[in-house]
Amino acid sequence: MQLADRIASTRRLLEQGTVANEAAVRQGIVNPLLRSLDWDTSDVSLVRPEYPLKDSKSTSHADYALFSPEAKAPKFLIEVKQVGSIRDHSTTQVLQYAFVAGTALVALTDGRTWSFFLPLRPGNPDERHVRTIDLLDDDPSEACDVLSRYLQRSSVQSDQAHRDAELDWEALRETAKLRTSIEAAWKSLRNEPHADLVGLIARETERRAHKLPDRDMVEAFIRGGFRFSDGPSSSPAAAPTAPQRPTKRKRASSSRAAMWMYKGQRRSEKNASDMYVHIIEQLRGDHGGADFYVALQQRIKGRKRANIGRSPEEADPRQHNIRKLPGGWYLSTHLSNAAKLKCIRAACEVSGVVYGRDLTVFEPAES
Repeated sequence: MQLADRIASTRRLLEQGTVANEAAVRQGIVNPLLRSLDWDTSDVSLVRPEYPLKDSKSTSHADYALFSPEAKAPKFLIEVKQVGSIRDHSTTQVLQYAFVAGTALVALTDGRTWSFFLPLRPGNPDERHVRTIDLLDDDPSEACDVLSRYLQRSSVQSDQAHRDAELDWEALRETAKLRTSIEAAWKSLRNEPHADLVGLIARETERRAHKLPDRDMVEAFIRGGFRFSDGPSSSPAAAPTAPQRPTKRKRASSSRAAMWMYKGQRRSEKNASDMYVHIIEQLRGDHGGADFYVALQQRIKGRKRANIGRSPEEADPRQHNIRKLPGGWYLSTHLSNAAKLKCIRAACEVSGVVYGRDLTVFEPAES
């Protein structure tokens, strides 16, 4: 069976909840996936189950050791756990196995999640981690790419899988370093606003208001996180009027035209709901990757509904104003404009986009 088809059948198996223990994970998930990756699981010279690992104190056993022909040491170790039972000590265990065996690439899996490590790298387990995929949550094509990249028999036996993992590890660390540096640079600019940034905001303000703001006002705006610390601007006080009976505040309408800017390009939408959906799609496509929806759900879910989910019912049990997103997820737009904006800000944080700089919402106004 082709790997893509095997991943689809594995997803169905996991959704049914019939993979009850570690032995079932091996038999029903790991063995079939290895076969789809061109490993003959009946050839115990290449795929060795319960591979013994001896150190000075005891003998342990790795669930799988993958070999190349005539090799004395395994090229790859796989440690298997029951679905949902991976803990921190599980990672420590498989890294220790690799140290004893001298293996440069390992995987820890419970059938659903597959985590890949470079055990001979220095540092703690997190610093040796390369990639994790979730066969239920992640895009199937991405899962297929990752498993092929790291576990295809020809790649493992030729050490190409190890070289690819090293390249991916370096890229991840470089990205993390850049993100940290960008955040530090932005914090520095906020604390001590650069003249170029102050001038840019001042000139745009003058174009809109026909009056140039003074430098102190613009700097206060930047230091306040692109808002004034004393709240939104207000019009001059009006003459007092007779008290009126309070009226029930209505939910802001989403029918008005909406406008947003992303990386310097201004975009116009029919309404706030369309804008909300298109922003989520844009951020997921450009920055989020396979984990974007999962991370966003954790940030925007409420007590009674998740607002985004793998099904319309999960997004909103009442299924009001549900939009389908790329990747098979669903988004509820049954929110006030202020709530939509809050969710957009959360999506920016998840994807590493700076709201107010990289992405800005202009219309409709917050309500």
